[in-house]
Amino acid sequence: MFEGRGHVLHGRKQLQDFYRDPGKDVVPLVGNHIFEVSGDTAVGVSTLTGFTRGEGVHVFTGFYEDRFVRVDGKWLFASRHFTTYFDLRSNG
Repeated sequence: MFEGRGHVLHGRKQLQDFYRDPGKDVVPLVGNHIFEVSGDTAVGVSTLTGFTRGEGVHVFTGFYEDRFVRVDGKWLFASRHFTTYFDLRSNG
């Protein structure tokens, strides 16, 4: 599940459709990853800043809160929540 900026997405297909949208004009810059692993689960946080494609205008900043699970030796997202600090495009 992904939740943030007015979206709630479940499953691989919804995520792929969302991120493949050719109308997306924001380029994300993700950094400052911090993870805590416990057995086959993990939690993490990272920051994200979005810039407009081509213009480089800063349009939003926030952070991800992630939960992961290891299945058959592969780490998978269990959930991701995005909290916005700043959003130039928000209506509020």
